[in-house]
Amino acid sequence: MADSEDKIVLFFLSPIYIKLFKFLTFVNYMKTIFRVCLILLFIPLVSSTIIFYDEPYELYNIGEIIYVNFSIEDDFLISDFVETFVKCDNEKFIVSKNYLEIEEDEKKFLSLDFPAPIEGDCRFFVSFNDEEAYTNEFRISDKILINYELNDLSFFPEEEIIINGFAKKDNKDFFKGILRVLISEIIEKSVFVESGNFSLSFDLPSDISPGDYNLAIEVTEKDWKGQILNSGREVEKINIKVKPTEILIDSEGSFKPPYNFSFSANLLDQAEGVISNETILVKIFNPLNEIIF
Repeated sequence: MADSEDKIVLFFLSPIYIKLFKFLTFVNYMKTIFRVCLILLFIPLVSSTIIFYDEPYELYNIGEIIYVNFSIEDDFLISDFVETFVKCDNEKFIVSKNYLEIEEDEKKFLSLDFPAPIEGDCRFFVSFNDEEAYTNEFRISDKILINYELNDLSFFPEEEIIINGFAKKDNKDFFKGILRVLISEIIEKSVFVESGNFSLSFDLPSDISPGDYNLAIEVTEKDWKGQILNSGREVEKINIKVKPTEILIDSEGSFKPPYNFSFSANLLDQAEGVISNETILVKIFNPLNEIIF
């Protein structure tokens, strides 16, 4: 009879043991999680630090050399590719890609120089070990500025045109190269500019037609392939005055008086064009040099 009573007690106590077992299992699980959290707390995440030591200038011209100095350091031994880029608006250019190994608590110093690639608003950035660092934004320009003075805006044929001025790139560097002057694709003159300043003079042709012309001043800077990197152009409207050079009389070759004589007279300009709206005074002399008309 006693054995039956013990079995009955154990039967009713069994749910309690089951709950106790589940509780102890949960406690062990939480202890495991706690230990893992402690381990993670005292183990720092592996991350690299990228530091720039000087920022790019605010403005460059295409082809100008950009210098960048930066360092990479880490608390642990790490190796990866260090990649550098220039991003201008929506275009990205790879500057360099090199394998780099950093010892524990070591700092690596790196220096780069590269030509400014294209016109736009740009930033330089470095990527290493999933870390990225960016410089401040800077501008790359393709413009050359031209300042000049003309001795006049209205000229007669054979008159001298004098142009003085200077040319400099948008980054304030003086232009060095060939400067061209064109007058409506009729006249082309050139001069070599050494340190920004230029002076050019030339005479207009004696037979240049009167009228308005575009006088253009152009400068271009090219790379070794002959591709244009930077350029500048200024246009000024000038006027060529009319210069009477000849009177053209159209009449019969010979006649015998009395005769109804008729003729026409036209005043021609330097290009042998008829000058209109001008008054011509005509006098006719006989063989005795007497005015008969």
